Amino acid sequence: MAIEILNSKGRESFSFDELESKYYNFYAPAFEVICGLFNKTELVKMKGMAITEITVDRSVEKADMCTFSVCNAYDMASSDFNKDWIDNYLAIGNFIEVKMGYGDKLTTVFKGLITSVKFDFPSEGSPIVSVECHDKSYLMMKHKLSFAWHLLPYSAVAIIFAGLYGLDFDVDFSVDIHDTIQQENESNYSFLQRLASMIGYEFFISGDTLYFRTPYTGSDNPITTLKWGKSLKSFSPEFDLADQACAVITRGYDEILEQAVIGLAGYVTAPGIDSQKIKNIMKNLFMGNVIDYEYNREIGSFFEAERVALYKMKERLMKFLSGRGECIGLPELSPGRFIKIEGLGSQLSNTYYITSVTHNISESGYLTQFEVGKGNEDLFGAISNGIKNMNKAGQGGMAGEGSISKSGVSIGTVISNIDPLGLGRVRVAYSMREGSDLFMDDSGWARVAVPYAGASKGTYFIPDIGDEVLVAFGEGALECPYVIGSLWSMKKRPPVIDPLNLKHVIKSRLGNTITINDTPSQPSISLKTVTGQTVELQDTPPKIKISDATGLNAVEIDGVTNAVTVKGNMKAEIKSNACQISLDSVQQSVKISGPLSVNIESSAQVGIKGALINIEAGQALNLKSGGVLMINGTMVKIN
Repeated sequence: MAIEILNSKGRESFSFDELESKYYNFYAPAFEVICGLFNKTELVKMKGMAITEITVDRSVEKADMCTFSVCNAYDMASSDFNKDWIDNYLAIGNFIEVKMGYGDKLTTVFKGLITSVKFDFPSEGSPIVSVECHDKSYLMMKHKLSFAWHLLPYSAVAIIFAGLYGLDFDVDFSVDIHDTIQQENESNYSFLQRLASMIGYEFFISGDTLYFRTPYTGSDNPITTLKWGKSLKSFSPEFDLADQACAVITRGYDEILEQAVIGLAGYVTAPGIDSQKIKNIMKNLFMGNVIDYEYNREIGSFFEAERVALYKMKERLMKFLSGRGECIGLPELSPGRFIKIEGLGSQLSNTYYITSVTHNISESGYLTQFEVGKGNEDLFGAISNGIKNMNKAGQGGMAGEGSISKSGVSIGTVISNIDPLGLGRVRVAYSMREGSDLFMDDSGWARVAVPYAGASKGTYFIPDIGDEVLVAFGEGALECPYVIGSLWSMKKRPPVIDPLNLKHVIKSRLGNTITINDTPSQPSISLKTVTGQTVELQDTPPKIKISDATGLNAVEIDGVTNAVTVKGNMKAEIKSNACQISLDSVQQSVKISGPLSVNIESSAQVGIKGALINIEAGQALNLKSGGVLMINGTMVKIN
């Protein structure tokens, strides 16, 4: 795809009289083909070749293409081709520049490289060599790749690609910085074309320059003016209501703010087209407003939604009036510019947007054919559906289908779980992408689906780095990944193997474990730390047990014997700082015993009270007081 080679900005304008004077009243059509040899850096004119016909096709939607035929490349006397021509000048991959004009006034109309050489041996006459060339966008169309770009505006991606292919660039800065820009099984050309469509930009390669910029809207600055019956040989305009709408509404979603973003475009302007009149026609025909709704998960801000809606509406309006024309050969005519046409009456004499141009020089002379208004492809339609092909390759059959959708799910490995926004998101490297040789590709920040979530509440289970996860895509958009689950594998086995599926386990990275055991004979729930500290709730028999890793220190509640046992291997201690400790048995006795000694001690007072108190010593009994020792009773009996 190319738009203007004459100058980097493609903004020059010429009167027809200026062009007529420049090209000697359009007498003596001429062209020049210059070839860049493999073993030389300079361009060499291909002198001596008899080129019978040469055609250059240029479009805003396809790769520029040039074809020409050489009729004297074969030497009948030696029964062989001119090896210098075939091996050097016309070799596949050589760079080609084509100039057209009149006399010695020639203007560059094509720069590219030879992509095909065809040999034709007819039944009569000399063999013919047919050469096919494409511009440098051909290089960007050849391979489909999958890659993720992070924290970049679309314009920065375009600049990176320009450097990758050794191209100069004319790029308008785009303000939106995207967390993830996903290239999925797309050629680089198709990918940039899609990005441009997302923000209402035009993308093309012209000569040695990559353009990624806002579309030229200079209808007040047409490249030239043609008049039917004089400079314009023929013109066939057409009004077509098929693609029209009263308004375009675009919807996207801001995942950070958790809200829909909406853009609306109603009234827009286009040269020679009364959009309000079209709206009225649509309302009358369809008994109401005809609204085109575009839903795209890639639109993440109100600014983007508004811009895309405006671009979509303007693109539709430009298709209302279209046409085809033919004029005397004009090298300056170029797609992506406006042309003014006069002599067609008040309704049709207008300024038109050029979508494609064909320059042809043959025995019949030099003619230029062009199309205006309606393009061959809706540049945004594929984006709005999220699944269609965005790339129309050159006429030589260069494949370049690109897709931004992903049906089903993908498997990936978590490579980061430290979310800078603290939203519990993770980054995933996809294990393998279809149609790609890349086995590690970053998803960008993916939200994690959990059983329960809300404001400062929910089940917080975030996959660890290295975990294998299953990723789904919102509305099929790769830029909207969601982790919907985790996976086990031969390398990463489940924490338990239970053929009967009676055990349900939650086990952390370190080994802390919660086990729910549904074995009918002994159902239980247990919690175990990595060092072996356990809490177990058991139903058959009913029991609650808390123990350390050794099992020697434990607290056990036995529902069968109705007993509570506190066991300490070295020491069992009940201590309270500010509350009362009571040992109370309603119907049984309370027994305190020890194999060595039992001490009851208080820094204040010790009271022992009962209906009957027995103090008995097997050997000796000592009663000792640091003060007065008092023994009182109704009767005191000693011995």
